[in-house]
This record gives sequence, structure tokens and C-alpha cells, in this order.
Amino acid sequence: MTVQRQIMQIHLPEYKQLKQPDAHGMVALAPPPPSPLAMSGRMAVALALFFSVYALGWLGEGLRERQLALLREQRFDAVLGQLRVRLQAQLSPGRPLVANPQAQALLEEGAARVPELLALEVVSTRGLSLFSSDRGLRGQTIPPAWLDAMTRAPGGWQVTRQDERSAGVPLDCGGGAPGFLVLTYRVGGDPGDNAYGLAVGMAAAALALLQSGWRARRRRAAQRDELARLDLAAPTVSVFGAAARELVVARLALAELDQQGRRLGDGGP
Repeated sequence: MTVQRQIMQIHLPEYKQLKQPDAHGMVALAPPPPSPLAMSGRMAVALALFFSVYALGWLGEGLRERQLALLREQRFDAVLGQLRVRLQAQLSPGRPLVANPQAQALLEEGAARVPELLALEVVSTRGLSLFSSDRGLRGQTIPPAWLDAMTRAPGGWQVTRQDERSAGVPLDCGGGAPGFLVLTYRVGGDPGDNAYGLAVGMAAAALALLQSGWRARRRRAAQRDELARLDLAAPTVSVFGAAARELVVARLALAELDQQGRRLGDGGP
């Protein structure tokens, strides 16, 4: 067995982690593959950071929506108060609400100034819609929940049905409240919907990050396999290059000197 093969056998584990020597006999260490524990740690940190940013964005969006809803309700209250003052100025004791000639025009004018409103109505305590910005509702029976609210809170009430909210204030002409002014608008979604959306978004983000990490690991594994295949297909050389060759030359020189010494000792030429 040659010295070169002995050196390669002794240093075979190191050779598997080294690149082939270049023209100057120099070799470079191949970077060690990342450990699974380190990869899992980096993935956990990435997921935690992403979820933190996502949660902060969701909280900020929820706060903005609540502020917008509050401003909208304040605007609706202002419209309701102003329209109530104008309607009550035209009322007189003993005069029925249905005989007010300006009520319909005032309701339509108020609804036109606030497009977000679904309807503005003047309703009687008997449960009929006397005037409405939506003319198709005139003469219709009001929802039973409104009648219950009038009885329980004659000074003002609110009723929410599905995605609609109605607010009513009494119209008092000095002889009691013959009816109510009612404003109806559409409310936002349930806060639980936002929580559900957050959960779905976080789950989707987690799956996307895990899939990205899995693909990255597959690419790295394929690269390592390709490098190993190229190393096995390369010609067998010593990782010590010139040093191994010098050692072989030295041993040959010593063997030649030993033979010459023996011939001289035997008296040969």
C-alpha cells in the first residue's frame, strides 16, 4: 500500500468534509450543515415575530374601527337631535302628527345629508310609521321590538336587529309624546368575526412559513447530495497533495542509497 493511500485512509473522515485541492495544493473546509435544533429555533423566532406584527396590526385595525364607529354614532346623534328640534317646532297640542305638512320633506332632507342612514321615520305610539324617508315604509307596522322599547324607555331607546340599529327619541309638543322620531343605520360586523379572521390569518401564515422552511431544507439537502455525488465521482487524490509526493520521493531516494551502500559493502561496482 502506498504512502498516499495510507494517508487518505487515515484522514478519510476529514477528506469527506474537504473540497478537492486546487492548483497550489490548498484545500478549504466545507461549511458544516445546520443542525435541526438550530433550524427549529430560527423557525420559532420567525413565527413569533410574524405573529407579533400580525397581532399588533389587528389590534390597531380594531381600535381604528371602534373610533370610526364612535364618530359615526356621534354624527347620527347630532342629526337626530337637530331634526327633532325642527319637527317639534311645528307641533302644537292636540294636533296629530300625521297632519304635519313639513315632516316628510324634513325626513327626506335629513336622509339625503347622511347617506349612511337607512331610514328616518316618524312613528306613532300605536305602532304605525306615519312618515319615512323611505316612502315604501309609510303606513307600515313598526317592528314589535320598537313598541317594547317605547314602553320600557319612553325617554329614548335603541334596538339592534341583526346588522341594523334603530334609535328613537320622543316628539313632545307639550301634551305628551304622540310619537317618536326613529333613525335606522347599519352597524359593523361582530367583533367575533375579527377574532375569527385573526385566527384564520395566523394559521395560514404559520402554514406558509412552515412550508417555506420545509422547501428550504429540501433545497439544502439536494445541494448536499449533489456535492457528495461530485466528490465521489472526482479522481482520488491526497488531501495533502505536495507533502505526500515529497514523502514518496524521499522514500525512493533512501531506498536507492540503501542499495548503493549494500553494493559497496559487497565489493561490487
